[in-house]
Amino acid sequence: MNQQRSIDTLLFDWPHKDPHLRGSQCADCGTVSFPAAASCPKCSSVNVRNVALAKEGTLWSWTVQNFPLASPPYPAELSGEHFKPFAVGYVELADQVRVVSRLEGDVSQGFEIGTPMSIKFDKYYTESDGTEVINYSFAAKSA
Repeated sequence: MNQQRSIDTLLFDWPHKDPHLRGSQCADCGTVSFPAAASCPKCSSVNVRNVALAKEGTLWSWTVQNFPLASPPYPAELSGEHFKPFAVGYVELADQVRVVSRLEGDVSQGFEIGTPMSIKFDKYYTESDGTEVINYSFAAKSA
C-alpha cells in the first residue's frame, strides 16, 4: 500500500481508525469553529477546547467550481487540461458549524438544499513520490 498523508493535519487526523474533522468549541459562549482555532471568533475567549465534529449534516448551500485550481500548490492533475468542474458547498453539522467542502456527486445533476450528507475521506491526488494525499468531502447520505 502506498504511503498516505492528510492534506492538512490541522483539519483531521490521518491515518485514524475513526477520522473526524477537527474543530474547537468555546467554553465561554459555546461557539464551534472549523478548522480548530486558538480563540473564539465570536467572543475572543481563549478558553477553547478541541472537538471532533459530526460526520453527518445537511446541505445548506452549494455552487460549481468552474475554473482550475492554482498549480502550484495543487498538482497538474487537478488543474489545466485535466481539470473537471466540481461542486463545493456548505454542509451544516447540527448544533455545531457549517463546513465548506467539496461535494461528491454528478455536478450536471445538481444538488438539493436540505439533503442529508455524510463525510468521506478519500485520495485527493498522488504526489510525485507516490504518496496519496487524503482529503475530506461530503456525499449524499446513503439510505
